[in-house]
Amino acid sequence: MEISTLDKGIKNSLEFVTVRRRGYTVLFIGDTGREATLYSCNIGNFEVIFGFNDCEKPNNDILNMLAKSFLSLILNKEYSIDMERMLPFFDRIMKLEPLDNIIYSLLKVIIDSGISRKVGFFVLNDQLLKLRGIVLAEKKGDDVVYDNLAIKKCYIDLKNKGRVADLLFFEKTEIVNTGDIVNENFKKFFGDQVIISGVYNKKGIFGAIIVDSDSVEGYDISHIIAFSKILSLSIDHSRLNKQLSFAMEDIAYFKESIDVTSNFTQMGKITASLAHEIKNPLVSIGGFARRLEKYVTDEKGLSYLQIIQTETARLEKIVSDILAYSKLFVLNKDKVDLYDLLSNIKEFFSEKLDENRIVMDIFCEKGISILADEKKLKQVLINIVNNSIQAIERDGNICIEVNNEKDRCEILIKDTGGGFPFDVIQNAFQPFYTTKENGTGLGLSICQKIVAAHGGHMFIDNYDNGALVKISI
Repeated sequence: MEISTLDKGIKNSLEFVTVRRRGYTVLFIGDTGREATLYSCNIGNFEVIFGFNDCEKPNNDILNMLAKSFLSLILNKEYSIDMERMLPFFDRIMKLEPLDNIIYSLLKVIIDSGISRKVGFFVLNDQLLKLRGIVLAEKKGDDVVYDNLAIKKCYIDLKNKGRVADLLFFEKTEIVNTGDIVNENFKKFFGDQVIISGVYNKKGIFGAIIVDSDSVEGYDISHIIAFSKILSLSIDHSRLNKQLSFAMEDIAYFKESIDVTSNFTQMGKITASLAHEIKNPLVSIGGFARRLEKYVTDEKGLSYLQIIQTETARLEKIVSDILAYSKLFVLNKDKVDLYDLLSNIKEFFSEKLDENRIVMDIFCEKGISILADEKKLKQVLINIVNNSIQAIERDGNICIEVNNEKDRCEILIKDTGGGFPFDVIQNAFQPFYTTKENGTGLGLSICQKIVAAHGGHMFIDNYDNGALVKISI
């Protein structure tokens, strides 16, 4: 028996038909908005539910015939979407086509396939717990028109944990009455009923495809679910591709950094080797220049020899600094009494301090000691104090203060030499950076390297009318 041979009263009173397979809706036709009496029958793995209005219950033969007829819509694919419309999406996803293009195309296919004349894509705002409209596609005449402006005023609030929230949480695709959605703008865009199918990513709910069901005479919900799955796949693939892209950029950056570091290391080795080779001839030149002074009586000749010795000494200092900076420090740590160390440094500079009328004050309690390499720590402090003397030139003060804390010790060196220029503060520890006419630009770099080898930190700044150097070990 065919559907066309049914009693006209039965056909006219049939409001809707739902076909379920293993608890999932795979086909829905009709209108659930009206009151109806439900009848169901089972055929294999399928359950077919009929909603009749103002009609006596049809006999079982009629129900079974109706059920088989509607099942044929699925089995014979009379309402199915040609897979040729879906397969290209997988190819486009793998070719990394922009996500926006895929969304727009997918909405168009839903309309062109006759599922609905109107469909929208909504995205979840995690903080506000709202599904907000992103784009609406609508059939107008022979064209599909898109709206991505006005639809943004349309949203579904999920904070009340109503039916839409439950559908999305349990990953169901079902019909929802727009009257249950408290948003007037939503009702302007869609009819009395919509089909909501969630779109998901790795973290959970990403958004939803919302299909206007008022403009549909018959449709297969399983196809809407399929399109939602395709969109979910596209979103996840896009996210993974972005992560891969960022990872590749990071790998390229680190590879470049390793190459640069390797080049610097090689340059450092070459520089150290050259410095070592240059040092011996320089020492010989300086030594022979001093010996020649015994044999040269001409005043001009002696002047030339003096210049040779001065420039040779300057070059020796540069070479020594380069060797000191390029080699690894081997620390011979021992208990160092800071009061005794600072007192020795003051004694070391006593003649120069008196000559330039510079007062040096030390504020350090007796008995304060740290674990350090005394020779190298002394080298650091001598370099800093010497810089202060050069900055002051004449008539000034140098103050060294020691603050002993539980696990660290701070040494503050202050002077009245006018302070550091801003560019010096920014670049002081850069190798070969110097503002001195005869400087090597390695003094503070070596100091910082020594302090760092002790597991400490070194800072420079200005205070009042002078410079401040802080060493924390």
